[in-house]
Amino acid sequence: PVGPIDARSAARFAARVASTVTAVRAGDRAAANRPEPALRAAEPTTPASTLATLREAVEAGSSVWIGYVDNAGATVERVVDPVRVEAGWLSAYDHRTEDVRSFAVHRITGVRRLPA
Repeated sequence: PVGPIDARSAARFAARVASTVTAVRAGDRAAANRPEPALRAAEPTTPASTLATLREAVEAGSSVWIGYVDNAGATVERVVDPVRVEAGWLSAYDHRTEDVRSFAVHRITGVRRLPA
């Protein structure tokens, strides 16, 4: 049997539900904006074009897809909203982790602006 819940428990439950819904929606947006596999694999970018695209995205406030080699040497993909590019680092809001993260620019294998 389930009895009535107190206001604090109800608020915690509502916050968890809202957090889960936000995470699911972020994943849906990232999946919808994900480039086709052929585009991801076939279009690595040069360091100069990577920096140019990231800087343009910062100025425009647009999302980008990045291919990235992580610390373990694995290639990962992210949809991010660039915030700043400086000193060889990209600071960006990562849609998957829902957090601002730092990415070493030299580890970015490809970048592509996504439609708004």
